[in-house]
Amino acid sequence: MHAIQSFLIGVLCGLVWLTIYLGLALAEEVTIYDKDWRIKERIQDGIIYDRDWRIKGHIEDGKVYDRNWNLEKRIEDGKIYDRNWNFKGRFDNERIYDRNWNTKGYIKKGK
Repeated sequence: MHAIQSFLIGVLCGLVWLTIYLGLALAEEVTIYDKDWRIKERIQDGIIYDRDWRIKGHIEDGKVYDRNWNLEKRIEDGKIYDRNWNFKGRFDNERIYDRNWNTKGYIKKGK
């Protein structure tokens, strides 16, 4: 059970970080959805929010931080890595994929 929870948390964090990277235009809002089109996270002005607008973290220079500024993920060339550079997934054409190209969510820019 803990392995499943850890996996799901990792996937959801990956979705957030991907959205942040795509939303580097700081004035633009980016919304991340799960594969059932439910809102997971929002990114606005470099700050990551959950669906209820509580702060979850920050994004800066392709790095995703938690709300205490601890490094969580790295995003580079459309690929998502954990803090130790282990490959976790990718994003392409407003979709978020796991490492095996299974769709994990969607990204939309704007409100």
